Parts: sequence; structure tokens; C-alpha cells
Amino acid sequence: SDHLPSALIHTPIECITYDSRSVKPASLFIVKGAHFDPSFLSQAVHSGALAYVAEEAIAADLSEVTPAPAIIVKDIHQAITLLGALFVDHVMDNFRITGITGTKGKSTVAYFMRYILHAWLHSLGKPGPALTSSIKNYDGVNEEEAHLTTPEPLELYAHFSRAYQAGIREAVMEVSSQALKYGRVAGLRFAAAAFTNISSDHISAQEHPSFEDYYHSKLRIFDQADAAAVNLDADLSEQTLAYARARTRVYSYGFTENADVYSLPESVITTRHGLEFDVHCPWYGDSSGTSHFAIGMQGSFNISNALCAITLSGILGIPEQYVHEGLQQARVPGRMEVFTSRDRNVIAIADYAHNKLSYDSVLRSAANNYPGYDILAIFGSAGGKAYNRRKELPEACNPYCTHVWITEEDNYDEPFSSIAHDIAQHLTLPYTIEENREECIRQAIMEWPDRRVVLILGKGAETTRARGHTYVEFPPDTEYAAQYIAQYDATHPCS
Repeated sequence: SDHLPSALIHTPIECITYDSRSVKPASLFIVKGAHFDPSFLSQAVHSGALAYVAEEAIAADLSEVTPAPAIIVKDIHQAITLLGALFVDHVMDNFRITGITGTKGKSTVAYFMRYILHAWLHSLGKPGPALTSSIKNYDGVNEEEAHLTTPEPLELYAHFSRAYQAGIREAVMEVSSQALKYGRVAGLRFAAAAFTNISSDHISAQEHPSFEDYYHSKLRIFDQADAAAVNLDADLSEQTLAYARARTRVYSYGFTENADVYSLPESVITTRHGLEFDVHCPWYGDSSGTSHFAIGMQGSFNISNALCAITLSGILGIPEQYVHEGLQQARVPGRMEVFTSRDRNVIAIADYAHNKLSYDSVLRSAANNYPGYDILAIFGSAGGKAYNRRKELPEACNPYCTHVWITEEDNYDEPFSSIAHDIAQHLTLPYTIEENREECIRQAIMEWPDRRVVLILGKGAETTRARGHTYVEFPPDTEYAAQYIAQYDATHPCS
């Protein structure tokens, strides 16, 4: 950068991007990615990039591609974070941010917090919170399907900038281990952070080389948190608490009286509309610190997610009535969405479950809630990553399921046949391999002879599937479930 032309140093930059297709005049182009093609740089300069940023390890090779001025850095991820924050004038510092990490439960807790904050802020005449999640992103103007749990830094900062312009000052974020490991959220401070749980996941050459790397990446959320909520029931909870307490103010939650916020299993009541339960905590309730809450979702594991949201709400100082209101109203697209035939012979449940911990929870819940029903599962696994799931997901199904369908998911560049083969070798029960996801759902709902719970797992309400480097639109599992339950009802009139 010492060799940049003086005129260039004083030229305003209109755009910072690492996508050569979005370069416009007066752009600063960032070279990143393990599979970066030098032709992208040529295209960026041709489209108007004034200069580019690259790591010193590849700078010499790129200088042969173009004579354009270069800013050479040691760590491109850190450079992106710093440049992106500067470009939006650190707009994210104007937000109170709630961050949620963990292997399972992030999306549900994020949506619980979204509804709680919306109820409270609406009562104050303010707009609801911004949201970044693995389901949807919302910035005050647009609500769009997400493809990453936590967006890349430039997209994340643009999200905050749009939300700020819309008058929003609260934000809820799912925070992935990858985002923490590679500094995507390095420029943020969390007013409240949650660690829901941990189990082996995302272990691959493209993600985390080991469980230790995965776990310690997630722990980093406490390094930038003003206060935190930690699940006392989760694996490694003592280690998690010790790390968190060394860095911030911590409140624990769980199904044990040792937690700061807790609910005892005997207080749980299953209703037509969801679950009710008592909560003991420092902020809410009667003189004994006890309050009665309700959620409009099934699955006892969602009580743990609700306890997390209650703890975060207490940390943020949200009045109790809005915590009650938000939890009762909260709906999470594609999370334990239940579709029931009129004769109750078919229960179809669509859920985003995609790792061992979430499969264990959904399967156990189905077995407990629907005794006497066959449990059928429809699922696949992502291509090119998280290879441990191909063993863990079928093994989770073996004790509970009568039959499973192995089907497509986000295949990326890997052939479906390869993914299906890896899954099938770990099944000890009858299975069908059928790439067409809709056909699997049709067969399970329409053709299985006995009473059944059909678990449609992995995609929930998502409307796209990854094919190569693009996302192709498909109807969501929830739509298929509703369609075939309606078709079943039309052909099976109640007596």
C-alpha cells in the first residue's frame, strides 16, 4: 500500500466486494477464497476496481495478472472485517445485539427472541429487531431465505446498515462456529450471548478438522459478550461455564435446580397448542421467583430453548409480560411443524433437524408423543462436508424407526448416489433410496399401511436446494406435507 498513487489514496471508494460480478466503478476488490481464479481479478479491474486487496502469499502471482494497485495484507479475513466495518462507519456499534451459538437450538432461540423483542419494542412504538439466522434474514425492509447461518462480513455489515436506516436498534443473530473461527463477527459486541449445547458436527476438511477446533471456535463468542446464558444440561457444560465466567457475567439455565433459570420436568403440561411449564428465575414470577410460561410448539427440547430465551430476556431487562407474549406467539418456520390427518392415522412433522443432537431430540419426542405409531424418517445429508453425519444420522434412526427413505438434500457438487451409499451402510432397518424428495413424502404419507409419524428432516421450510455452486428453487417440505395430508384426507374419509 506504500506504493499506491497519491491520487488514489484520496479517491472515495464506492463499493467493497469480493464478488467480481458485483464490481462497479470506484470499487475496492478483495481477493479471497481457496479456489480463487485470477480471471476474477482481471474481470474486477475491467469493471472498474481501482485497487485490490490480497494476502502476501499470493500477491506476487497476482501482480502478473494486472498492473492495478494492490494492498497487501497478512490475514485476508481480518482485513475484510476491518475494511468492511470502516466502509459502513461501524454502524453495528449502534445496535444492541443478542448472539446465539451451539450445535442445536440456535434457530429456535433466535426466533423466540425475535418475537419477544418485537412484542416489547412494538409496545414502545419502535420497530422489531433485525434478524440473521439459518432460516431467514430480516433487515427492516427485506425478509429473505438464508444460505449461511452467519453471513460473510461485508453482507453482514450491509445488513446492519440497512437495518439502521430502517430505524432498528436491536438485532438477533445466530452465530456459527465458522463465523467465530474466521472472524466474520470480530467487529461485533454482544449485549447477551447464548451457548445452547455442543456435540460433534461440522467436522471435515472444509469446516473444522476436529471436535476440539469446533468446540473452541464456539467458545469464542464469550470473548466478545457483555453477559451470557449457558445450558447446564449440555455436554461439557462445566468447561463451557469456566471459559465463560473467566470472560463475562454468566447465567445458567436447565432442568436442574442448580441452574439460575430452571424448569422441573414434572411441571411440564402438554396441551393441544403446545407446552406449558413453570420457570424459576431471578427476574420474573411471584414472590418465590416462579412464573408459568407457554410455547406454541411441541417437543420437550423446545422448553430448553425457551429457558435460554427467558435467560437472555432477563439479561436484556425485557419486562415479563412481553416474554410471555413473545413465547406464546412464536412460530419457527420448518421447526416441528405438525400436519395431522383427520383420522389421526398420519402425523407428518417437518423439521430442520440435520445433526445427531437434533435427530436424537426429534426421534425421542416422536416416540414419546405418539406411542403405537410406526416412525418413518425421510432425510439426506449435505454433499462435500460434515461427513460424520452420514454415520450419526442413520444410527440415530436405528432404535426408533420402522423404515427410512434416503433422499436428496443440499448435494452441492457431490453425486446423490455417493451420499446415499454412505448413509445406507449404517442402517440396520429397512430403507428406500429415492432421490426425489417429494416422492418420498408421497409414499410415506399415502402408501404406508399402518398408523405412522412421518418425520421429514433437514430442510423444513427452505425453498431452495444447493446444486453445485447455485441454489435451485423447490417447494418446501412443509408444502409437500400439507399437500399430501390433504390428499390423504380426500381419499380416506373419516367414518
